[in-house]
Amino acid sequence: MGTTRRQGTRPVVSLALLISSFLLAGGIVGCVIAFRLRPLPGWVWMLFDGLLPIALAMLILIGLPRSSIAFVGRLTGFSLISNGIWRLVLRNALRA
Repeated sequence: MGTTRRQGTRPVVSLALLISSFLLAGGIVGCVIAFRLRPLPGWVWMLFDGLLPIALAMLILIGLPRSSIAFVGRLTGFSLISNGIWRLVLRNALRA
């Protein structure tokens, strides 16, 4: 019974690792872009959007294998919401 339980968590752990690696890579790229956009208004939001996925990826990695798919989904959703917010802020800053 223990073996079946361990094998059942493998897909969840694999998905969590995949999502955290995408979040980490996207966060690093976001930070690099933010520092290149530094003179423009709203670059801090881009930096925030780069740092947040890095922090979320670390939370997922720290919680493995105990982290559930719901936790991974919530963290990814939070990252997507923050991504949308900084884009709206940046759009408004560039219009002004």
